[in-house]
Amino acid sequence: MPDLMTKIRIVAPKSLSYTVISTLYDLNVFHVHRYEQNNQGHAHGLSAHDHTADDLRLDIGAPLEQAEQNSRALLQVRAIKTILGISELKNHASPHKDMMYRISALHDKLQDIHSKRNKAEQQLAHQQSLLSTVRALEKLGVEYSISGLRYVTAFVGTLKNLAVEHALKVQGIQSEFASTPLGQDHLAVIIVQRGHESKARALLHDAGFAPLSLDQYKNLNSQELEHAAERDEKMLKELDTRLTSIRDEQKQHILDYEVLLQEEIKKAELPLQFATTARSFIATGYVPKKLFVEIKNALEHAAKHSIHIEEQHIDHHDDVPVKLHNSPQKKNFEILTRLYELPSYFELDPTSLLFITFPIFYGIMLGDVIYGLILFFLFLFLKRKIPDAKAWFNVLMYAALMSIVFGVVFGEYLGFEHVSVETGQSLCQNVGVCLHKEIIEAHGESEIVYSFPRLINRAHDTVNVFGIELLSVLAFSVIVGALHLNFGLLLGFWNVYHAHGLRLAMLEKASWFVMQIGLAIIVLSKMSLIIIPWWIGLIIFFVSGVMLFLGEGAKGIVEIPGLFSNMLSYMRLGALGLASVVLAVVINDGLALPLMEKGGIFIVIAILIMIVGHAINIGLGVIGPFLHGIRLHYVEFYSKFFHGGGSEYTPFGKKAQMEGE
Repeated sequence: MPDLMTKIRIVAPKSLSYTVISTLYDLNVFHVHRYEQNNQGHAHGLSAHDHTADDLRLDIGAPLEQAEQNSRALLQVRAIKTILGISELKNHASPHKDMMYRISALHDKLQDIHSKRNKAEQQLAHQQSLLSTVRALEKLGVEYSISGLRYVTAFVGTLKNLAVEHALKVQGIQSEFASTPLGQDHLAVIIVQRGHESKARALLHDAGFAPLSLDQYKNLNSQELEHAAERDEKMLKELDTRLTSIRDEQKQHILDYEVLLQEEIKKAELPLQFATTARSFIATGYVPKKLFVEIKNALEHAAKHSIHIEEQHIDHHDDVPVKLHNSPQKKNFEILTRLYELPSYFELDPTSLLFITFPIFYGIMLGDVIYGLILFFLFLFLKRKIPDAKAWFNVLMYAALMSIVFGVVFGEYLGFEHVSVETGQSLCQNVGVCLHKEIIEAHGESEIVYSFPRLINRAHDTVNVFGIELLSVLAFSVIVGALHLNFGLLLGFWNVYHAHGLRLAMLEKASWFVMQIGLAIIVLSKMSLIIIPWWIGLIIFFVSGVMLFLGEGAKGIVEIPGLFSNMLSYMRLGALGLASVVLAVVINDGLALPLMEKGGIFIVIAILIMIVGHAINIGLGVIGPFLHGIRLHYVEFYSKFFHGGGSEYTPFGKKAQMEGE
């Protein structure tokens, strides 16, 4: 179960609003329940005609008076951060409330410096533009009286395409053409006879020619412009130095004050979730039950006992927030719980179950010692490289460990189940590791090998089920599924009993156990394994159907085939593992080993094939078992007891960080 919560109501005078809210913020345990105003809006027990009704009319609260002032100050702080280029820090020192007067003065000072800097920057850009143009004119030797010539016309301006010079020649226009780079364009001087002026002007226009007004440059020279640009650049550097100095000196204070203002704004806006009368406010919310006395004492002390706090009954329909409570090891698996949905407050938290069954399912499907070791160290490496995904990699590391365990159970090491006679004898004589000697059938021929110790050979061991030879690992998977689903039904029984009572729990959940008992009697009786007549099992099966109909209606009857299809769905535990085994055998026996027998360069090729092939198999071994393991929980298992829909416990105060270690 999630942490036990208690619903509390706080009633206090409006004059104590800030005191109570600040205390709640510091305690960081009060999950606020927003007040929703009804159509009447009167306090309980009073009519609209009562002479005190207006004073006790319940309305939605308004922000505290300081909300607007704090919001304005926060905007100033963020403007200061923008001007100074201040980014966030991971840790802040404790903010001080005596910084209000500094922020306003600093904001005005920085706005003045910023304005001067913008002006100096614009002026410097203008001076540099003039300087580059004047230098270009001087380089070309342009006389500022060139526009007043009698027999020729001079075009002075910028060009993007110098091919116009060739175009003028093609058109038979005699011209003098000179140019020099100016920024991304070229400054050009083109002189033509007056009779060709119109034709030349058209060609220049098509070439993107932009005429330059020489009058604005005739009184300028490059030396004076250089001095002016140097003065502007010096002023700009001085202003940047001042901003840098202020940033280095005030950075921590500004960030601290931003945090303080954000906290104060949260406090000032909290009354929007309260119910208020003309003289008081009413705050309703949830706190962990174990902390109720501590919270009550802290609030009464802060309000000097001018406050009323009461516990309220939690109804099954209340939206009680959920605070998951798990040990550090199990806490990692909360990420799988949240991936689906939070449990409701009245349900069991499935995280502890996931902690046990998900790694087991993963291990059954992968089940190879070497694969498990490779994945364990890979996930450990990635966990250190990607700390934000630490919880995910912790979950996968648990799963990899179970892959090692089931690898021992299945006796599989990188897809190998046995070694040759020579290798087996060498291990026994030189290393002291003596494997089991056995004869196997391979390609219609008998072969002596030394097999790794195992409990189940999932590729070959079979069991007889109703006269059908079925692989042991598949039968084992169905048994695991039956146990898993029935445990889910047991949890569902507890949830329904806790929420609605024994009668509904018996009808909705216990009926499924009765049904399985009836079916078992029918099957075992037909197999002559028990002396109970089969028709008794049929009666029990029919009774369970009636119970299910009374508990869940027609929906329950429709779901009867689903229970057995769910059990069969667990065969994927064995089937996915078999697919991995077959692929590993193909890589080893079908590709790599035949090449190794040829010797020479083929050994290198065989090793490369094994590396690539097993890397692919391991990649599939990460994705497949994870997805199918999750599916068996979310689809088959959860449907037997889990409804979800829980709301996250988010106490009013500084946001707590989740840790997934």
